[in-house]
Amino acid sequence: MERRSPADRPEHLVYCLSIDLIRSTEAGLKLTTHRLDIFNKSLTEQITSHLENLELMDVLLKFTGDGWLLMTDAVDKARALCCLATIMASRFQDEMSRETGISKEKISPLKLAVCAGRDMRVELPDGSSDWVGDSARRAVRAGNCCSPNEILVSEPVRDIVLRDFAHESANVEQRPLDQRLKEGEEALTLYVLEELKLEAATELGAFECYVYTLDVIGKKEEAAAAAPQWAEAMRREGIQPDVVTYNILISNTSNYETAEAWVETMRR
Repeated sequence: MERRSPADRPEHLVYCLSIDLIRSTEAGLKLTTHRLDIFNKSLTEQITSHLENLELMDVLLKFTGDGWLLMTDAVDKARALCCLATIMASRFQDEMSRETGISKEKISPLKLAVCAGRDMRVELPDGSSDWVGDSARRAVRAGNCCSPNEILVSEPVRDIVLRDFAHESANVEQRPLDQRLKEGEEALTLYVLEELKLEAATELGAFECYVYTLDVIGKKEEAAAAAPQWAEAMRREGIQPDVVTYNILISNTSNYETAEAWVETMRR
């Protein structure tokens, strides 16, 4: 059998988002077959629209029965995974309730974790490929430490988004016993990923995934309040705001007076 040299091995640093529904089996057993079918179908529809808008349709997506694993070796997609986790933590129960007609209180909350690890790309018997290694294992283990709708990230992921998201140490060793890493498992340094910083999503040149996230989690007015600084930043850079710029600003505010002011500025 031919042995491959280390240089030939398809090794990558892979980022994995683990999304797990808390007590999903218990909740599913309380639904009729028809309602459960609607719920499972809506699971796919709910996440797909966010994947499209966050440009995550090309990441590896696996349904685990109780949630999702999303995996990528693209570092720029790690930011988008954190954005997706933020959206899911904030909007999943509301969106699933709207889509299924099931009350929000009966929709399971989530455990979410984004971790990085050394993985190898392997080819499966059906010709598809998969990632095998540390990233998914770490993300799943970290997810077990989460409180409902909490997001935990490992240190390499924290380093990518530390300037854009508020965060703090998870202090896993001080959590209740059922939210700690199990004895014998790999020690992980974890952080709680908190809100996306407003300035990270509204400044000139902001990542599109940040702008989309701010909109989805219901902070349009905060974005509108920062709009004058955004337009002024363009002028400082020697870029004259045009009709397209102002149409974007107008469309992202639900405040009539603010929109009217932007229309008048655009006319001038």
